[in-house]
Amino acid sequence: MAAFEVPLTTAVDRADFLTILQAEAAIEGLDLNIETAEEMERWAEMAPELRKSIEVTVYRGGEVRQSEARVSDQSHLGHVWISFERGEDPSLARRFRERLMSRIVERWPGTLSVPVAQTGSLPHKEDLRRGDHGYEIDPSRIAGYICGTAPGNAPKSACD
Repeated sequence: MAAFEVPLTTAVDRADFLTILQAEAAIEGLDLNIETAEEMERWAEMAPELRKSIEVTVYRGGEVRQSEARVSDQSHLGHVWISFERGEDPSLARRFRERLMSRIVERWPGTLSVPVAQTGSLPHKEDLRRGDHGYEIDPSRIAGYICGTAPGNAPKSACD
């Protein structure tokens, strides 16, 4: 798994991002599920902390849909996180990730890496600090992200 934060602060940025994402997904034969503005607003009405300006799932179709990537700025509006799964076929997943991220970094050079915790989860934004090459988990908060010490490790986490 790999993750990155892309600074998409305007509607134009989000539209450009989606254009790039759709083009790269099409090359790889991937499908996208893009939440509409109305769907995102319904989530925000249910709980304000669920507010987001973009939500996309990229998946490989077939009998069983295999998630390849997720895009969202929920809990960190304007700072979109794109996380990539290992994928059913890691070489295809890696090729998609590398091609897409090359274009994203070219367009948004302020893109930062986001660490994936030992538990397999992405940290909360408030538990991160800027490092030399992106974000790092704040050492004072790391216990919550280490197998065996993280409270309530999710079932089927990397700790199982």
